[in-house]
Amino acid sequence: MKTNVIKRVIGTSVIIIDEEEYGPKKKRTKVTVKPSKKGAVKGMAIGGMIGSRLGPQGVVIGSVVGGIAGAVLGEED
Repeated sequence: MKTNVIKRVIGTSVIIIDEEEYGPKKKRTKVTVKPSKKGAVKGMAIGGMIGSRLGPQGVVIGSVVGGIAGAVLGEED
């Protein structure tokens, strides 16, 4: 059994990819992302502002999408 650990920095967040090999052509990949609370709050605010141009539904959808993107891509807390 062989394990490869790959660390990648996307934006300012760290994403850890852990691959384990189980015999021929069988791999199990585990992805770990450290979420950012500050990034989520900023992303929600920006997404809400952008979505406000599309109406009430746009605010909600923009906030959710912005919060998720901010949590994944924001600076690590």
